Amino acid sequence: MLYKDSKAQVKMNGKPSDSFDIETGVMQGVIPSPMLFNILFGFAIRKVIEEASVAGVKFSYVSNDFFHKSREKYENFNVLALLYADDLVAMCETTDDLEKFIRSFEKITQQFGLTMSVKKTCIMTLQQLKEDQHAKAFERTRSGSC
Repeated sequence: MLYKDSKAQVKMNGKPSDSFDIETGVMQGVIPSPMLFNILFGFAIRKVIEEASVAGVKFSYVSNDFFHKSREKYENFNVLALLYADDLVAMCETTDDLEKFIRSFEKITQQFGLTMSVKKTCIMTLQQLKEDQHAKAFERTRSGSC
């Protein structure tokens, strides 16, 4: 589970370094790896929410199935972060909230010896649609045009 008798090299300027012992960490692909990731980042995200006071992006969905007849009932929930393996997607309503999230997340994860990869970081902005696309899609399906 933990690294034992493992060595690594780092390539710098195209040349491999001398090998060195790996003394900490969990191997990728072993069962505890995703569990430890979930524990650590679950804690980190809760701390970010407390410290930065950001809620994420509001999503809505319609609960229309055989048991619920009302197709107008929207359920709302907020999503701040999606995490998978060692990747994170943060979603905020404003650039100010995103900046607060990044600063807080970086500070909290640094306390655990982690750093954000600036080279692998992207920022994407989206505009909210002016009209309710859920209602339009529902009307198209009801009329049989989809």
